[in-house]
Amino acid sequence: MGNGVQDSSSKALRKTNRTLVAAAAGLFCLATLLVAWLLWQSHQRYHQTASEAAQNTAHSLEHYLNAHFQESELALQSAVAEYQRLHESGQFSRARYSEYLNSLKQRLPNALSVRGTDAEGNIVYGAGINPDKLVNISPGEHFRQVKRDMDVVFGPPLRSRVSGEWLFSMMVPLLDSKGNFAGTVYVNTESERIEKLFNSIRLGEHSLLVLFDEEHNVIVRDPPLPRIDDNFVRVAAPATLAALEAGMTEASYIATSPYDGYTRTVAFRKVGQFPAYVLVGVAETDYLAPWWRECMLGVGFLIIIAAGCFMLGLSIRRYLWASLRVQALEEQQSSHDHLNAIIRAIPDLLFEVDMEGRYLDYRINNAELAAMPQDEFVGRKVSEVLPAEAASTVMAAIAEANEKGSSYGAQIHIKVPSGELWYELSIARKQDLRSEAPTFIVLSRDITERTQAQVRIEQLAFSDMLTGLPNRRLFLDRLRQSMAVSERTQNYGALLFLDLDKFKTLNDTLGHQVGDLLLIQIAERLRRSVRESDTVARLGGDEFVVLLEQLGEEEEAAATQAQHVADKVAFQLSREHDLNGHQYLGTSSIGIALFQGQDLESDELLRRADLAMYQAKSIGRSAVCFFDPQMQSNIAERLDLELDLKQAIIHEEFILHYQPQIDRHGRLVGAEALLRWESRKRGMVGPGEFIPAAEESGLILPIGHWVMREACGCLEEWSRIPELAQVGMSINVSAKQVALPTFVEEVKELLSFYAVEPSRLKFEITESMLVERVDEIVAKIKELRRVGVRFSLDDFGTGYSSLSYLKRLPFDQIKIDQSFAQSALNEPNDAAICRAILALGQALNLDVLAEGIETEAQWEFFKTEGCGYGQGYLFGRPMSKADFEARFSTAEIPGQVV
Repeated sequence: MGNGVQDSSSKALRKTNRTLVAAAAGLFCLATLLVAWLLWQSHQRYHQTASEAAQNTAHSLEHYLNAHFQESELALQSAVAEYQRLHESGQFSRARYSEYLNSLKQRLPNALSVRGTDAEGNIVYGAGINPDKLVNISPGEHFRQVKRDMDVVFGPPLRSRVSGEWLFSMMVPLLDSKGNFAGTVYVNTESERIEKLFNSIRLGEHSLLVLFDEEHNVIVRDPPLPRIDDNFVRVAAPATLAALEAGMTEASYIATSPYDGYTRTVAFRKVGQFPAYVLVGVAETDYLAPWWRECMLGVGFLIIIAAGCFMLGLSIRRYLWASLRVQALEEQQSSHDHLNAIIRAIPDLLFEVDMEGRYLDYRINNAELAAMPQDEFVGRKVSEVLPAEAASTVMAAIAEANEKGSSYGAQIHIKVPSGELWYELSIARKQDLRSEAPTFIVLSRDITERTQAQVRIEQLAFSDMLTGLPNRRLFLDRLRQSMAVSERTQNYGALLFLDLDKFKTLNDTLGHQVGDLLLIQIAERLRRSVRESDTVARLGGDEFVVLLEQLGEEEEAAATQAQHVADKVAFQLSREHDLNGHQYLGTSSIGIALFQGQDLESDELLRRADLAMYQAKSIGRSAVCFFDPQMQSNIAERLDLELDLKQAIIHEEFILHYQPQIDRHGRLVGAEALLRWESRKRGMVGPGEFIPAAEESGLILPIGHWVMREACGCLEEWSRIPELAQVGMSINVSAKQVALPTFVEEVKELLSFYAVEPSRLKFEITESMLVERVDEIVAKIKELRRVGVRFSLDDFGTGYSSLSYLKRLPFDQIKIDQSFAQSALNEPNDAAICRAILALGQALNLDVLAEGIETEAQWEFFKTEGCGYGQGYLFGRPMSKADFEARFSTAEIPGQVV
């Protein structure tokens, strides 16, 4: 009898072992597939991030290099125009043209030299030319190509005969009066300047940055490779060559370098219209390093799963073995001993409860896993021991076990003295023959480590590693869900796009560790500034987004709530930060885009908030701005205007008109040079339309230089006309021009080059230029006044601190704004202001000029009040140079206007 029971038990145990092995293997396979899938997703994400980093860096470098090459090309075109102008006026000489090329070099901080050759290839123009030892470059391919094609040529790298450094050049042809080839002018740039730029970019220890030409010759490479016998290293990666042969101007792919053997995610772009390419490569060794750590974490997780399966199988096997033994000895032992034997085999928490959840018995081997002292369990209900949510889950599982006989898989989360724990419940119904009421055996298995590992994997996939906030992937998913909910409820939501002002400056001055600490503090302040139902995420760098939901069905009310939250966020972020002993006060620019439903794609909504943020930056930073559809249209129009302005500079579509300035006796004493744009596409464009765009884009610098050059050339020509020989010239200058370190030297060189008397040149400065850098402007004005240049404060009376400027700055003249001049006869207040300005000018010994004089009555008023000079339509509208000369150089009484 005993042997039969033992054989039956052995068979049942072997069958159970096979089942356990199969179940453990299946569970392990599922876990392996899950980890593999998550790692594959992570691997794709790292590749995508690397590709975006390479493309963004390539785009930034292409933009910088294109601007550099454009600047060089504009300078060369200016040199060609000056060459033709000097020949046409009969003033050409090698020395004079060399001086002009040297002045161009001062405007090109990245240029090594600006020189020119004659038709035979001899370098005869520029600084440092030895007439007895002329260098001939006619054998060079780029010289022959310019002579053959008569067009701009981007030369190959050459070794400098002076410094031994590698450089590359841009060359354009010079034409004589008959249109024949007369030589070339070119700009040389040291490759070391580009190498320093490449070296400052950090994409990883093994990243690659390359500048190469259309012949695949490497011009600059970081890290550098040695040139053997002055031979160029050539681009040799098959994938890159294939893309170039296909005629692609930009591409992104994965390639392996034949020089160092590293596999990289590569992006290259052609530099504008120039025969050069910039290539950026991010090494897999660098950007997949975190992924390999995730792989190790995944392997560790699988090891834990395998160990858990083994321990679970071992525990169940022991449990079954004990059960079989209890069954074999059932006739000899009481049911109480039977239950105790089973309980002693269970390593976790085991309870016996009734239908109401009252604890009848327990077995707790590890006291740290218990929610309360062991001797207090019996007699208490589940709802008295566990938190409400956990108690509800347990009672639902008991009800399921009562109906089906068992319940498995329910999980509860509780806090115990040792910390927060997760349990998985297994409940079986036990029918007591002596009672009609069933009882239940509850097994609570500790699954804390498994749950924490799963949470960690999810954090790696959906959270920002630095701040713990949702990353772009998770945020976009929540944004789509929020838009779907808004579609159903018709409630408005809002998207806030935040960017920290001057964050790059903090990083550059105090280091990335301090910058990371600031980002962590910003994330915490954002969490505290919004509701728990709202979402705060970090998109990357110093860009954060806040998703506000359920703002109501009225757009105005929703906008008010969004504005309130944005103001609250801006205030919190503007409070002082303690960054490891560094006290930092920062500001943020916030863009807001409202949404209702799913009329827009999530990416479009994010782009609108981004545009609103940039609008906030453009109005002075530390601001909040809502998205306006007109904003998008204005940005497109502004970009189109900037492109037309660049073409206008290349084709010299600008002209100067001149408006006369007279003294109180009606004599011509000066002229103001006023800029006009005769656009081939737009027709005549007034300065009020294109000057703000030129200021914002930086194009005001070449335009301003052209204006000064044209005005000085005009003064030189007038000096040979007796009636105009003493007429002065007023020029409006931009704040960016004055801010140039070379501004003073540039003015001096122009005065010397055109042989202009400095006292005939007057610069007009507006009060808005004096808000910042007052000390720097004072120094430059004083230096130019020492050589004779005069200065005028324009639009006087429209600012808020003009008196302080007059006290500090050595002006020669102040100009009464035309708004006062035109209303002085009708508005007593304006008349009083004009009298006060005139009295102030007399007290400070300054000339006073009234602008906007249109009638005799206005001019009589100002003359009566002591004004010495006037300008306006009464004396003449702005006119071309030819008309101005025709009118004032043939007057019967020289200089007489009225």
